[in-house]
Amino acid sequence: MEESKRFGFTALVGEPNVGKSSILNAMINKKLSIVSHKVQTTRFRLNGIMQVEKSQLVFIDTPGICETRSLRDRKYNKVAWRSIHEANIVALVLDAKNGITEGANTIIKRLRSNFSKAVNTIAIVNKIDLADKLNILLLSEKISKDFGIEDIFYVSAKKRLGFDALKGWLASNVPQGDWLFEKDQLSDAPLNFIVSEITREKIFLRLHDELPYDIEVKTREWKNPKDESCMIFQDIFVERASQKGIVLGKNGEAIKSISINAREDISKFLSKKVHLFLRVKLKKKMSREQ
Repeated sequence: MEESKRFGFTALVGEPNVGKSSILNAMINKKLSIVSHKVQTTRFRLNGIMQVEKSQLVFIDTPGICETRSLRDRKYNKVAWRSIHEANIVALVLDAKNGITEGANTIIKRLRSNFSKAVNTIAIVNKIDLADKLNILLLSEKISKDFGIEDIFYVSAKKRLGFDALKGWLASNVPQGDWLFEKDQLSDAPLNFIVSEITREKIFLRLHDELPYDIEVKTREWKNPKDESCMIFQDIFVERASQKGIVLGKNGEAIKSISINAREDISKFLSKKVHLFLRVKLKKKMSREQ
């Protein structure tokens, strides 16, 4: 091991919609984790990887932690807390406008009671562009006094502000150790999963609250023609026939819009021309085929 090398995991934790996924995307300067207004859009742990000088930083984007009202909530909360156990640094993400909520208090109490003091805990105050300076100052005092967190960073994921200080601090405070991933590797998630998630995001952005969380997108085939473009074939699985009509839309307008927007983001992510082919299926058909 080169003595100067550093490596570590930072878990981004907090309530739903505080901007954890947006922060990850801003940190690695790439659209990796999907974002929408829907609570708990992030369903699975997703790692984003970046290098700062001789430090390799891995950011764990976790589902939003919320009151467990359903089996789904409990499932996603478990994913988040399990990820925290693997982290060297825990970054509590707060919304500058909403401040310290009851949910944030619950999260920090559990962090303090269930995790070793050896795990660094920092605070990331997001959306500073939406709050005035006095409120941010008062929030800082409360974070320090109520949570005992001294390392506080102020960012706007939307406007890409404040990330240099955060990156520098993390690069200096992750443990010394060899890198686990290749240089310039963006994520350890399979490409099929990433491009499927991009399409799922576009479905939620287009259809808002008309569809349930359980909608799934799976990449079934991937072809690379000789012209260096790629052809991606995806299936969108819905629970009921009525939902199939919603995804398709009148005269196919919804699925066309979803395809155009997804193709654009996938092309940017892959840095190549993409031909995207979508079809909508009922989940029960998938179970028969399997």
